Amino acid sequence: MAIEAVVSDFGGVLTRPLMGVFQRVQDDIGVPIEAYRPAFAHAAERDGVHLINLPAIGYPFAKGEVTGWVDATFTEKGVKLEVRALDPKHAKHGDKAELTWRKG
Repeated sequence: MAIEAVVSDFGGVLTRPLMGVFQRVQDDIGVPIEAYRPAFAHAAERDGVHLINLPAIGYPFAKGEVTGWVDATFTEKGVKLEVRALDPKHAKHGDKAELTWRKG
């Protein structure tokens, strides 16, 4: 069965913070934390899944990262996304992406 959707929240608002879960998997069965990013990218390419990294809404994880939200407009063919930074002068403010629903 193909993966239909993966929703994760690294900040822990929706779920337990995933970094702790990844650390436990590394400790218990030896899968290193560094393996997840390429595994997600491989699954995205193989299965046509869109990986969407949303900005922090209040506190950036690293200096210079954008804080804000993403406007999403859903259509029959996909979704249009636009970054809305708290600081409208931020380089990522106004970045846009358009994703097409995959067939399946």
